Amino acid sequence: MENKKFTTEEYFDEISQKILEIIESKKADYGLSILVYRPGAITTRIYTKILRVQSIQEVGGQKVDEPIEDTLQESLGYILFRIERCFEKKPKSIEVEKLKSYISKVRDTMIRKNHDYGEAWREMRISDITDEILSKLVRIRKMEDDIKKDSSKTEDLSPKIIDAIIDTYNYVVFALVHIKEKVNPML
Repeated sequence: MENKKFTTEEYFDEISQKILEIIESKKADYGLSILVYRPGAITTRIYTKILRVQSIQEVGGQKVDEPIEDTLQESLGYILFRIERCFEKKPKSIEVEKLKSYISKVRDTMIRKNHDYGEAWREMRISDITDEILSKLVRIRKMEDDIKKDSSKTEDLSPKIIDAIIDTYNYVVFALVHIKEKVNPML
């Protein structure tokens, strides 16, 4: 889907399918190693991936030969695993059908929010999107810490974590759309 403008839903579907393919490939290479991560560690992994993007934006270059698109795509895989941990504490396998069901929930949220916001994300620079993602991740990490300190907050904070992590997935998709369309600068 290069050089032609598609709907947000078409881009979302294409990008999400690519993420599932990457997950299958990594599963073949690394087995089930992702399953040893606790929810907070997955959040931190996403956070470090997005910090890399922000750092490259601020410095204006990179020294590691890994395209920004790859970093963003990898973060989407981790986001899916973090969503899964919201519903299943200790999964025993990586089930693509389950991941597809989470993607479907994320897509539904994106459609509803894009309706209400009029696809305002298209006016955002990639750096704005990066900052929005980091802001959501900081909030998620704080809520995770609050739950660790006081488990009675789980019922109140868990839905907020789910909402924030779903928004994070969608913002990463939006950044990838901007990169694909080559209409919005990195900075």
